Amino acid sequence: WAPRGWKNAAYIIRLLSEFFDWLDKTNPSVIGINPKYKGNAHDRRLDEAAYLYRRNKAFLGHTWAENPCETDVGRMIRSKLLPRVTKGEPPEFPHGRFEELIFKGFRVSGKHDYRGMLITLLMHGAGFRVSEPFHLYVADVQSDPSDPSSALVLIHHPSAGVAPADWRNGLGKSMRASRASYLGSRWAMTPRTMLTGRAHAGWKSPLLDGEYYMRAWWFDPVYGKWFLQLWQSYMHEVALVDRSHPFAFINLDRAPVGDMYCIEAFTKAHEAAVRRIGLEYGKQFGTTPHGHRHSYAQRLRRSGVDKLNIKRFLHHCSLESQDYYTQPSTAESIAALQTASRRMKDVSDDHGHPNLLPCLGDY
Repeated sequence: WAPRGWKNAAYIIRLLSEFFDWLDKTNPSVIGINPKYKGNAHDRRLDEAAYLYRRNKAFLGHTWAENPCETDVGRMIRSKLLPRVTKGEPPEFPHGRFEELIFKGFRVSGKHDYRGMLITLLMHGAGFRVSEPFHLYVADVQSDPSDPSSALVLIHHPSAGVAPADWRNGLGKSMRASRASYLGSRWAMTPRTMLTGRAHAGWKSPLLDGEYYMRAWWFDPVYGKWFLQLWQSYMHEVALVDRSHPFAFINLDRAPVGDMYCIEAFTKAHEAAVRRIGLEYGKQFGTTPHGHRHSYAQRLRRSGVDKLNIKRFLHHCSLESQDYYTQPSTAESIAALQTASRRMKDVSDDHGHPNLLPCLGDY
């Protein structure tokens, strides 16, 4: 057989090992092939260290046991560990093209798509994931008390978030219940995380800013001002439509009008907007919706914002989660080398060292 790549070899070894385990259980006469073993004292120490590392990094690690159980730690035959490779270029939305995307890309037949503009602003200007704006209620947006010209946007947890303040009981008193209760009692619905099909919207257990919501941290702050102005225009459209749910983003140009707007429809609208301004569409170009979150993180890093604040603004639970979002691009790495080289050249000049390649014949 020709040698296999390491990834293929690891996959084949795993499948064969599982098959031999099954064969050993179903046919006692078969001698165990590639059995598990407990390893020596060194193996067990390494296994315990690896377990504790995973436990400390896991979101629910506090629920794990303090130490690993006494289990088998490996097999007699195992694949090699793959070499570590950098994750490559951060796929951020092209610098300098966002304003064109918002005001030209989302303009169709002379009419602005305010809904698409608002969702894109939440991703590019506040770093939200594409699914998170689809949990936004109309009541979750208001003028920022500290700056009335900017929007204060709070995206609440789909289930645990507090119900809107205008929800009243039979006595006219405000009901401070969860959003799951509110959706069930007021609208006979479940949260979008529990729906299936096109109406589903995910939730990735982000770090919340309060009980229980994420705040939009606008960067550049002008995006908060744009959002509020566009929101007011969008509200004029929504006010004319009957809805059977509290969600902010709804169908306006397709049946059934007034239903919840879905992520798939937005993704198609975003792709069309990207192509409308002459950009290629794809993850490698940073022009998919997730490219805006990468752009948000990169702009924070390049502006000198410290990691703890970037973690907060991206709503990451772990400080290391931002590493992929904030790693320098190849162009930045090359520029850093050139800058370092110029500094070294200046030092060499001060000490009289040659800057040009010496004549090889002299050696």
